[in-house]
Amino acid sequence: GDGFDSPTTDDDLTSVGIGEMLPGILPPLRWELAGHVVDEAFRRVFADLGVLPAEWAPGRGLLRRVRGRAVLDFGRLHAMADRLPGASAAELEAEYFGSRRAGRAA
Repeated sequence: GDGFDSPTTDDDLTSVGIGEMLPGILPPLRWELAGHVVDEAFRRVFADLGVLPAEWAPGRGLLRRVRGRAVLDFGRLHAMADRLPGASAAELEAEYFGSRRAGRAA
């Protein structure tokens, strides 16, 4: 890799919903600029809604770069959905994937 990809983990990642905003392979400069702006926008929305966890360290929010492509940390997005009044992780998952994925905890 080029040193700009996020470390590989067992986190639940998806390109659904972010691939349209940051499509294709992202060169390092584009990733550094656009990735920061998009991730900061997510943080601000969640902070304004009062559901941004205090333990989220700067620089590691919802957005990552894996093999040059932008992906969302769906596990974190899932947690946010459960904190929003009137929303649920099950609804979010159905919205993203068309239905709740098999084998997922309720």
